[in-house]
Amino acid sequence: MRLASEASVRAESRFCEARWVG
Repeated sequence: MRLASEASVRAESRFCEARWVG
C-alpha cells in the first residue's frame, strides 16, 4: 500500500503547488 500512499502524497503535493502558482 506504500505505492498508493506515495502516489496520493505526490498528487496532493502537485495540486498544492499548482494552487500556489495559480
